[in-house]
Amino acid sequence: MISVVTSTQAFTCLSPIIRKNATELYVYRLRNAKDLETVIDELSALLDKKTLLNMYHIAVDEPYSFFTINLIAKNINDMFYIRLEKKMIPE
Repeated sequence: MISVVTSTQAFTCLSPIIRKNATELYVYRLRNAKDLETVIDELSALLDKKTLLNMYHIAVDEPYSFFTINLIAKNINDMFYIRLEKKMIPE
């Protein structure tokens, strides 16, 4: 098995091939509206954009916190976390 970790400060700078083949995302507070829009758009097949945006804001509300998305989880209720500590179950 080969694993690759990619880190970027600008989500839109990553090739769509990399973004579409990612298995997990760790999204910190984004300072660029375009990057946030792209993240939400690419995840919108999972949940509606309003719910995803709300979950993102809850996850990054605290300093140094981040939104974790496990894109290979078998169940949508196992996909979203605040940091790696608290599961977020979409409503």
